[in-house]
Amino acid sequence: MRPDKQNLFIHIGYPKTATTALQKFLFSKHPEILDIRDYDSEEEWINDLLYLNEISFQKKVGYHQKVLENKIEVINSDKKSIIYSNESILSNSLFLIDRPHPFVRYLDPISTARKLNMLFSRITLNPIIIVVIRNQLDLIKSIYAQMYNYCFKDYKQTRNFQVYIDNLIKDGVESFTLSALSYYDVIKEYKEIFGQDNVCVLVYEELKNTPDIFFQKLENVMGLTSGTAYNYIQSKNENKKSYQNKYKTDSRSLLFHLGKFKKRYFGNINIPFNKGLKFLNQIEIPGKTLNSIKYKNKDYEKIFNFFAENNRLLADEYNLPLKKYGYYENESE
Repeated sequence: MRPDKQNLFIHIGYPKTATTALQKFLFSKHPEILDIRDYDSEEEWINDLLYLNEISFQKKVGYHQKVLENKIEVINSDKKSIIYSNESILSNSLFLIDRPHPFVRYLDPISTARKLNMLFSRITLNPIIIVVIRNQLDLIKSIYAQMYNYCFKDYKQTRNFQVYIDNLIKDGVESFTLSALSYYDVIKEYKEIFGQDNVCVLVYEELKNTPDIFFQKLENVMGLTSGTAYNYIQSKNENKKSYQNKYKTDSRSLLFHLGKFKKRYFGNINIPFNKGLKFLNQIEIPGKTLNSIKYKNKDYEKIFNFFAENNRLLADEYNLPLKKYGYYENESE
């Protein structure tokens, strides 16, 4: 850690770990936290971080350093704990890397880590990386449910959960999704780049089951008054649409679905947005639900075994209760 520099906490994900709730109810509300993300429009530096290759990003890094420092100097007169929260830093590539068409290939999270280091190596801010992890088997299901209506349902490789899982297992170590969810490997790279004291790993299952412990750890890292964080997020779940795990995710209007057929058969001709189309736009077609997505036992075991040792190493290094939440040992073991 560089004590001569003010800390900037960078919450990078993972996705589906209550990131929206943390952003909306804690980071933007807590009086001791200054959230510098502009949620209405994505800043130029984060777009370049996500999409530019490292050589191109290096050419613009000086400009981004000045812009970011000036922004924080202007708005941080109270010297609060500064945070930038954006799960896209980890999930931008994770969500779309396996989209079968048009074969978009985003940059991997390790490349993003190196570009983050480029940005902050000469800046007067000390980056503290905050990562929240979730049991991979649950996270894969949740990602699939969210992405189903967005793009997965349109392609034979992802239209069916079983086919999606078959492809992940077949690709194995070459699967971007499985490698991006190998937490120990990814976090090890962030630790080597930023230093172990500058990487904080939190566990989503603790947030769900023992939130007082989760928020005490977050308060300790960010230097917040003890016992204050949990009050801002208690009983909040921004992305939950239903109850009893009937998780209606990423719904789309009937007009959205019909628009695909219009484009396929009639091209890009313009159709006036009349009362009939407005009515179709109000009819909601739900996405997948988590309780309709199930693993076969043999597939569950294969994915579990793929991550088990990696998770055990992470638990040992960061003293995390991953065994308790089934990350590397089955309940029967």
